[in-house]
Amino acid sequence: MSDRELEKKIKDSFDKITPDVLASVLADCEEKGQELIMKESVMNKRPVRLRHIASLAAVFVILLGSVIGVNAYQMNKAISARVSLDVNPSVEIQVNKKERVLDVVALNEDGKIIIGDMDFSGSDIDVTVNALVGSMMRNGFLSEMANSILVTVSGNDAARDEALQTRITEEIDKILAGNKLTGAILSQVIIEDKKLDSLADEYGITPGKAKLINEIIEKNNLYTVPDLVPLTINELNLLTLSNEIEFVDIKAKGTASDTAYIGNEDAEKAALKHAGVDKKNAMGLHSKLEWEHGKMVYDVEFKSEGFEYEYDIDATTGAVVDFSKEVDDDYVAPAQNSGNAGTGNNAGNNAGNNNAGSGNNSGNNAGNSGNSGSNANSGNSGNSGNNAGNSAGTSATTTEVIGTAAAQDIALKHAGFSAGQVAELEVEYDYDDGEYDVSFKANGYEYDYEINAYTGAIIISEKEVDDDYRPSASAPAQQSAPAQQSAPAQQSAPVQQSAPAQQSAPAQQSAPAQQSAPAQQSAPAPQVIGASAAQSTALSHAGFSAGQVAELEVDYDDDDGTYEVSFKAGGFEYDYEINAYSGAIIRSEKEKDD
Repeated sequence: MSDRELEKKIKDSFDKITPDVLASVLADCEEKGQELIMKESVMNKRPVRLRHIASLAAVFVILLGSVIGVNAYQMNKAISARVSLDVNPSVEIQVNKKERVLDVVALNEDGKIIIGDMDFSGSDIDVTVNALVGSMMRNGFLSEMANSILVTVSGNDAARDEALQTRITEEIDKILAGNKLTGAILSQVIIEDKKLDSLADEYGITPGKAKLINEIIEKNNLYTVPDLVPLTINELNLLTLSNEIEFVDIKAKGTASDTAYIGNEDAEKAALKHAGVDKKNAMGLHSKLEWEHGKMVYDVEFKSEGFEYEYDIDATTGAVVDFSKEVDDDYVAPAQNSGNAGTGNNAGNNAGNNNAGSGNNSGNNAGNSGNSGSNANSGNSGNSGNNAGNSAGTSATTTEVIGTAAAQDIALKHAGFSAGQVAELEVEYDYDDGEYDVSFKANGYEYDYEINAYTGAIIISEKEVDDDYRPSASAPAQQSAPAQQSAPAQQSAPVQQSAPAQQSAPAQQSAPAQQSAPAQQSAPAPQVIGASAAQSTALSHAGFSAGQVAELEVDYDDDDGTYEVSFKAGGFEYDYEINAYSGAIIRSEKEKDD
């Protein structure tokens, strides 16, 4: 309302309350020449009435001025709506009813960088948004590799707030397009919510980001609020895509960029290479982005030849962060034939020792001796051999175990060691399960394997930190030679059988002979990884660089053979215990920095 409009409104108000008393006043006056003199009797009564009228008029003026003043304050000085912009920097724009900016507040350290020394008081909101988004691009927070921004409007007028949400979204989209950047804009309108405000205050984030995190957790309860608080809006946006989350109250425009990461295809290649599985043999192969181990990873899963594989591949480097391999309980192995089925009356295969028996029809001998018949009346007849070939050729399966030495070599090769580099090497044969159990220790870890006794396939492999591993840098403990093992000896030629048909168990073997342990070899002197490597391990696990953290400390514990790494970042305190020889993370803790 302009000053001219205010003056007219006040004048009209006065006109309405001022009475027309001219006729009454003239009646109470006497003419004396050219003068009008009010009668004395009337003069004694008039002042009282006029004083009442004047008092009422004064009160009305005061009330009207107050209303106009309050209205002017609400239009120009009171906060009508709050608009927060989240990328990783978080800022809040406070506007009045005229959508003029009252103030811009930084909500984290990155937000201070974005605002710098700019003063937005009295600016149009479009101008302010343009300046802030431009600063985010100049400082590298918005780019082709991280193109997501969250807009949140909070006010007391739903219709106006939604209009403001749409207007700002379109303005940001236009700004990004003008800089040849395709953006991914999330926008929402929120009303006052005490629980949401409390959550935002607890973790030092905006209510808008708190609401986005809550929506992700509702769809995937494996995440927690502390897990997702350190993530940028682009990372959160990617998680919503990989988990196929459909928002209810949040509007999405554009697609979050994943160009900072290696991509699903390369992640799957890395997992298959580590597993030693050809892609054509990987059933149900799929992958998706997840936040685990304090970083973005590709979760890769597939099945192959009776096993289930699951990998976590570092989304930035392609390194294997974690993996598991378990028996696929639903796997049905294809039938394996050790003999060829007879093809007709004149041909049959020996399912025992594959020795051909000769007769009038050249049948094959399916017996144990495999002696040739000289004619129809000696040896086994051709027809008989043919029938045995047809029967045994389709039902016999592999019956030979690979042997202790082969199982041991398979486990050691998979772990990357030779027999002389490990300690407490044990190999045991489990007749009930048809498996070899192989275990040993090396370089601060305990290894356990289950090997299929017939195919040599690794059924289970586990690697855990050896809590008893305490080598001395000056004089490493000598590894004791493996104890005598009771595992099957090298297999001799198969024992001849009298009835091989429908046989699935291994052929009878002589009792396993005691197997001498490998010659004892001294392990090389252990070397600590160094403080720098321990620091890098901890920072990489937490997802930070050295320049992004404060109060970084690395201490070496001689007694325990560990490095203790601690630092602060993003409102949290981090503590790590790193094995000084293997670099393995023994313990990691993350707590809110009070």
